[in-house]
Amino acid sequence: MAFDENDHTSHVLLCASLFNQMNAAKGSRAHDVSLQIVISAAAFLYEHPEAASDSRAQNIAGLNAALNVYEKFLAADPAAKSSFYDNLLKKRNDGKLDKEVAGMCPK
Repeated sequence: MAFDENDHTSHVLLCASLFNQMNAAKGSRAHDVSLQIVISAAAFLYEHPEAASDSRAQNIAGLNAALNVYEKFLAADPAAKSSFYDNLLKKRNDGKLDKEVAGMCPK
């Protein structure tokens, strides 16, 4: 779908609890990582307009991208470490990120 063909009726459905926790996370790049969830959730929605009403899918897609960015920051600068994001990385690596998001963000 081309951008100019988008009907602009879909909105990113961010989970306030998750986003607030991301904004409150400590770490030298934590704020940058929290912005990534917004950008990536919007990109996911643009690529998957059928998920317009699926807030969990939008948040999981955005969070996965944000965690990828966090890993890049850590690789470049270990001072970017954040216990909040480290915990989410562990959940993702253990295959439990979807369940974690479901607990924070009921539909």
